[in-house]
Amino acid sequence: MCKKLAIVALLVGAGIFVVKHYDIKFCRKGQTAEDQIKDLRERLAKLTDGKKQIIHRLAVCDVDLKHHDAEIKALEAVQADKKKAILLRRDELKAQAALVKAGDKPDEGFLQSEEELARMVEAYRSRQANLKARKATRVACQKTRHSLQAELDAYQSAINELEVKVAKLETMLAEARAREVRSRVRLDTGEFAAAKKRTAEIEKRLEVRLRELELQEQNLDEPSPVAAKNPPVDVYKQIDELFGAPQK
Repeated sequence: MCKKLAIVALLVGAGIFVVKHYDIKFCRKGQTAEDQIKDLRERLAKLTDGKKQIIHRLAVCDVDLKHHDAEIKALEAVQADKKKAILLRRDELKAQAALVKAGDKPDEGFLQSEEELARMVEAYRSRQANLKARKATRVACQKTRHSLQAELDAYQSAINELEVKVAKLETMLAEARAREVRSRVRLDTGEFAAAKKRTAEIEKRLEVRLRELELQEQNLDEPSPVAAKNPPVDVYKQIDELFGAPQK
């Protein structure tokens, strides 16, 4: 996504420079200015398609979270019931064991009850591990959802900015065409070559700046410095210095 936005931003910046400085027809790979602006519009449309993909992924995350919540809630209810059953059965067996005389061997039914209790405990532990895993999955899904929302916000902000730039470019081109009609001036080869070279330089600087900002966002978390305020001006003192102090 960032790569696509950076490419379109560079194209828009370069296009604005050329139209601003040359109010006549110019070509880049056989394209007129109108063709290039149309191409920018098509690129913006593709960016909008990318936004739709993010929205789809957000919807999938929301549904997954809903299902995770329902499954976790149901499993927690089952575990609560199973815990009560295990504790009740334990107390019953302890009470039965207390009635067995010292040295007597427990009967077969008691031993089977203990084995059943052990299976209940093992099943409870298995479900508890499953519950823990489901909760971890839900946390990961929630983090993904937050990340997608941030990506969508950044995407929309970039699209809005580029929309404004392209609209400005269209306005500048319309003004350039109007001037062309009035002046009937044509671009000579030397002027076009200079414009093309200048555009390449601007594109490179913009690309470096975009990469610099990206690295800053990844590695810096420092607040912007606050500009120092100028000391208050003593207007009465200035008047006294200009016209002299009043006589008492």
